[in-house]
Amino acid sequence: MAAINSDGFPFVTIVLPIYNRRLWVQEQIESLEKQSYPRDRFELIVVDNGSSDGAWEFVEERVKTTAIRMSCYRNDDPVKVPAASRNLGIRRAQGEFVGFTDSDCRTDPDWIREMVAAFSEGVGIVEGRTIPVPGDPSPPLCRIKMIDGSRSLFDTCNIMYRKTALSEVGGFSRDFYENGYPRYYGEDLDLGYRVKERGWGVAFAPNAVVMHHNQPQTVLQWLKEPRLVYICPYIARKHPIARGELLFAKYFL
Repeated sequence: MAAINSDGFPFVTIVLPIYNRRLWVQEQIESLEKQSYPRDRFELIVVDNGSSDGAWEFVEERVKTTAIRMSCYRNDDPVKVPAASRNLGIRRAQGEFVGFTDSDCRTDPDWIREMVAAFSEGVGIVEGRTIPVPGDPSPPLCRIKMIDGSRSLFDTCNIMYRKTALSEVGGFSRDFYENGYPRYYGEDLDLGYRVKERGWGVAFAPNAVVMHHNQPQTVLQWLKEPRLVYICPYIARKHPIARGELLFAKYFL
């Protein structure tokens, strides 16, 4: 069980980067407001990447009326990408544990409680189970997010870290979003491996559920989808342990 403070529950920070998706942002924040974890034992940090559809204005107003501890910031990094927003959230975080989820998701009411309960001595990362939002349409070529614990990809839609582990490695690497972001994808995978290489263990919490919206795609978007795996050779070079986990026979995508 995670280290317990005098109040019985460790303090937790949830970091939520947003960019547009006004209605989905509202859904996600409402789901976090309904968490069964004690309201005075967690905070929500929302970081905006330059929304133009009213999402930022909604968050600014919600901060004034919500029953949970919530703050919001504009990403002050020249590069407006989620990794930079999450790093800002880490710097602001007061929690012993820092959880990440996305604006195109909804969290189960017991999500924080189940994630925290999965930490034990030596565990620095807990991943949760991700399923599609019930009733979401799934047309042909649709991207559907499923995480069942069969392998660790450290997806930031549903993950929590010890704050000390994040501090040890310096958060998300800027390698993935500087100089024209030559490696736009994979910063979450890289972070997970860097924490593992410091000796921290990884646990899976099957009852820590996040529901992820399906993403309809055009034919052109579907054809570009293989670009997502271009990062694998770089990850394998940087983290030799990844060869046996990401690549078939250690050499093939």
